[in-house]
Formats: sequence, structure tokens, C-alpha cells
Amino acid sequence: MIQLYTCSAVPPQAANENYDPSNPPCWLYIIGKPEGPIKIGISSNPEKRLAQIQTSCPIKVRLLFKQALISRQVARDRERGLHDTFECFGRCGEWIDVDAWLVARTIMLVNVLRPEEYVLDHPDTIRKRANGEWS
Repeated sequence: MIQLYTCSAVPPQAANENYDPSNPPCWLYIIGKPEGPIKIGISSNPEKRLAQIQTSCPIKVRLLFKQALISRQVARDRERGLHDTFECFGRCGEWIDVDAWLVARTIMLVNVLRPEEYVLDHPDTIRKRANGEWS
């Protein structure tokens, strides 16, 4: 059984010195069943979004993954890229018939390639902060 994977437990604004209140942080999430189908989306409150989705969903779904990103625009770009990447697995509206773990691993790979967009916990980010290299 897949457990909820959270990339950052700290509120994004507290974790990022580049926090800009005019462009608030946002969560990228995966909601669904571990083996699929899943919904990839963005929200300022993924738990509240889960409750909204569950009321109109005939199957029991869970929040499987969430990650804080530095802005809504970055989260939207990541969401769009993931939808484009996984659309070949079949879609029904906004739902994709793919294993949630595959999508979560893809998100974590992007974190390695683009750590500046990811809030907290990334080893390169921690190292850059310690060495005063964070811009």
C-alpha cells in the first residue's frame, strides 16, 4: 500500500527565503487510488481539495502525494507537464489511468533537475543555504 508522500511538511513561505506574498506558494498533489486512476492537480490546500473531490467521486480516493512549490505558476507548469507526459496512459476527463508511484517518482526526478523550484528538504538546497550560495 502506498503511503502519503510529502516532500515538505513546513509551510512553503516559512521554508523559502525567496517567498513572495504576491505570488504565493502552491501544492502539487496526486489524489486517487495507488494503482490508478489518479488526478494530478494543484491547490493551496490539498486536504480540502481531497474532500471536494471525494464528494463527487464514486470510488474511495486518497491523497497519495503532495509537494510544496515556490509559486502557483511553477506548480501549474509542473502539473501541465505531468498531464502531457502521462496522457498516453489513458484519460477520463482529468483522471489518468496510471500507477501513482510512477508519477511520484517522476516528480522527484524533476526535483533533482530543478531544485530551485522546490521548497525545502532538497539536499542541494540545504547545501546552497549552508554555503551562502542560495540566490
